[in-house]
Amino acid sequence: MKDFYIFYKKSYRLIFIVMLLFLFMSGCAKENQVINKKSEPNEQDTSIAIKNNTKDEILEVLNSTRENIEAKLKERKDIYAVTWSYDGRQVAFVLGDTEGWYGQMYIWTVGKKKPVSIGEDEDRICEFIWSPNSKYVFVDTGTSCERWGFIVSTDNFKIIDGITYTGVPLWSYDSKWIALGTISDIQPITPIELSGTVDLTIYNVETREKRIIAKGTSDFKYTPRRWDKDGILIYEKIYFLNQKENEQLTYHYNSK
Repeated sequence: MKDFYIFYKKSYRLIFIVMLLFLFMSGCAKENQVINKKSEPNEQDTSIAIKNNTKDEILEVLNSTRENIEAKLKERKDIYAVTWSYDGRQVAFVLGDTEGWYGQMYIWTVGKKKPVSIGEDEDRICEFIWSPNSKYVFVDTGTSCERWGFIVSTDNFKIIDGITYTGVPLWSYDSKWIALGTISDIQPITPIELSGTVDLTIYNVETREKRIIAKGTSDFKYTPRRWDKDGILIYEKIYFLNQKENEQLTYHYNSK
């Protein structure tokens, strides 16, 4: 009887120890399940990560020849206004809303793996107009007659200045001057879309000088037409009421 009691007591202790081990192992398993569940991303986290990766995707070409850069840009559906410089060494483009003409400006240099972003913010961008020496690019940001544009230097990829204008800006052959129409406070004799008549202005990208070379009146306005290689600017005087009287005039910026 005494031996049976000792055997029963030992068996009870063994069962108790086994139960404790079972409870301990069950608790660890549940804890591991909780940890694993927390570490696994849910569908919402995954979708956010994918969205951010797509938004922050950086254009990159290891062998960045002009042909490879062009091919890379054509792959993207969110790039527009792709415009190469005259020397074929750099390309300006916009990454953003191709239908709304809004996004971030970039300049990509042949031989560089990645493009350089221009400016800190996205903007409405319609057109790029390169200087003949490929050192500057005029950025047209408007769609109405009265527009805003800014000038970017490719020496440091910085915006050097901005200007309100109308018409199409024209670069001189030496890339020092831009001819454009600027809005005057004088009101035209007949209502027009612009807030005033138009002066003919030339802008020096090196000195930032703005020089009005012909002032518009209530009867007529001025608009640039073209630059000759010898520095002569051909421009037109346009009458508001009778355009048959329009005149073509010339200006040599080195002579004044």
